[in-house]
Order: sequence, then structure tokens, then C-alpha cells
Amino acid sequence: MSVAILCVDRDDDIGIKTGIKTPVIGREDNLILAERLGLADPEESDLNALYGAIKIYDDLVADGKDVILVTIAGDQNVGYRSDEKIKSQVDRIIQKYNIESVILVSDGAEDEFILPIIESRVKVDYIQRVIVRQTKNIESAYYILKKLFRDPKVTKRVFVPIGLILLVYGISLFVGRQELAFGGVICVLAIYIISISYGWGVYFESFGRSISDSLLEGRASFVIYILGIILFIIGLIQGVISTIDISGSTLFIIMMFINSSIWWFVVGAISFIIGSILDYYFKEGKFGRKLVFPFFALAIGIILWGMSRYIILLDENYGSYTEPTALKVLVLSIIGCLLVSILGIRLSFWLESRGIIRY
Repeated sequence: MSVAILCVDRDDDIGIKTGIKTPVIGREDNLILAERLGLADPEESDLNALYGAIKIYDDLVADGKDVILVTIAGDQNVGYRSDEKIKSQVDRIIQKYNIESVILVSDGAEDEFILPIIESRVKVDYIQRVIVRQTKNIESAYYILKKLFRDPKVTKRVFVPIGLILLVYGISLFVGRQELAFGGVICVLAIYIISISYGWGVYFESFGRSISDSLLEGRASFVIYILGIILFIIGLIQGVISTIDISGSTLFIIMMFINSSIWWFVVGAISFIIGSILDYYFKEGKFGRKLVFPFFALAIGIILWGMSRYIILLDENYGSYTEPTALKVLVLSIIGCLLVSILGIRLSFWLESRGIIRY
């Protein structure tokens, strides 16, 4: 074989909706895949890409070309994981069928983000985007928007930041500190953008699934997860209450919030970690490195408390504390943070040597 018609589904809608694992090779198998996908979701855009790839295959075969039809898919967690799966499948196809060039078929621009991966391995003759034409009227536009906002991938990207902005603004109105609303919104958006950039959303989704699974399976970790959530809420309330009647710079108000709420957050985080440890143990029958994570959570709490206390003690409106006193608090918190971290690391090595921690 010399030319492959490559149909790409980066987010694995095909696999999720049909249960068929890729790569799918050959015209007949791809027709079966298209039929399965059409029955599962007739409005799926990847269905059009599949039929588009089959049509290209038929046209080239009619012209006497030596071609092979291949459909590959990534992962629903679009990013490193999905692109690694695509890379692995492309390498296997090239090696097995001695592919010299490919015709890339996709349903939109997202799938073409993997173009550099494919081009680094084989020549791409051309790219065929299969886009469904829509009627140009208000009813069709409304229907398209309705379908768009029912897509979980779209709602997570659109409604989550809007919800966070409204939440921050609502809290600022509730506590009577409207002047903090703008800064709070900027901070929340910054955190959200960073989390999207580094793929932290995967961990939040995994945490949500852990809570759901622990509830459905009746595990004790569910109670510990709920305890952690309650502790986080108490910490948030405690921090907000501590800043209601405080006047000063934005930095001072933030430090007061951290100083008043940090230990609630630390204990809540430790609760989450313990729940995660129990889930992992019941699932795998062994302990992982998470067994030492509570020490790191405690160390972060110590340094954040020391930093916030240092800045609070230096504020001229807070009291008559001297700079050496504030510096002493900061130094002691740094030492405490290092000692707890070292203790966690040493404990990790000791547990591993005793076979308590296994991978």
C-alpha cells in the first residue's frame, strides 16, 4: 500500500458512542462503523467525515489507485492523552502497510490540530474537511445553538467561567464588599484559564467521578469526601466573615482571608486525600504515593499561614508588632514547612522499603 485515507476523530466520539476501538481498517469495517455511529447519534458530525472518507476511497479505487481506508481516534480528554493515542495508531499503520502518504479527512478544525503529528511521520497529500451545509433561516440557527449548548464539551468551556464570575460577584454583594468583585473576577478567570491550559480540568472531573462512584458503591470514602467539602465551605465562610469589617489594602484583605481559613482548607484537603487513598486501595488492593500527600498538604498550610501572618503583623493598622516579631513567625513557618515535607519524604521511603507502598 502507498496511500492511506485517514479519517481522524481527535476526541473519540466514535469510540464513546459505538464502543468500537480504533484503528478501523478497510471499507467494509468503516461502513459498519458508520452505521453503528449513525444509529447511536444521527446528528454526529464525525458520521459525515466517515462517509466523506469512504467516498474518497471509492473515487480513488475507481481511478485504479492503490489505497487503504483507515479511521483513528484519540481520547475524550483532548490534549496530550488523545494525541499520544493518535500518534501510536499512525505509527502502527505506517509500519504495517508501508504507507508513503495520506489524505487526511476530518469534520472540523479541531481534528487538524494533530496535523503536525501526522506530517512528522508521513507526507500529507491534502486535507478534506467535511462540513454539513445548513439552511439559512432563524429556526435552523436556533436548533444549531440549542444542540451546541447541549454538548458537554461546549457547556464546560462556556458556562463554567460565567457561573464562576456570577458566584464571585454574588458573594461580594452578599458580604457588602462590591469593590472586591472586579479583582475577584479577574483572579477566578486567571485560575480558570491556567487550569484549561495545563489540563487541570481532567483532575476535577476525575475527582467528581470518584465521589459519584463511592456513593453508588457504598464506600466509606463518600462520607470522607462530603466531610472535606463541608470543611472547605466552612473555611470559605470563615475567611469571608473575617474580612467583612476589615479596611485596608487588597493584599491585607487577602492575607486576612488566608489566615482565617487556611486550616479549614488544609483539613478539608487531607480529607479528600484520605478518601482518594481509600478508593485506590479498594480498587487496586495496594497503597500508592498518595499515602504521604497529607504531609505535603500540611506543609503548604504552614507556609501559607506563616506568610499571611507575616504580612498581617507588618500592617500598621493591625497592631504594634515589630518587624523582628513578624519575621520570626515567617522563619518558624518556613522551618516547619521544611520539616513536615522532609518527614513525608522519609516516611515515603520507609513505607516503600517495608512493602506498604506498592506500584
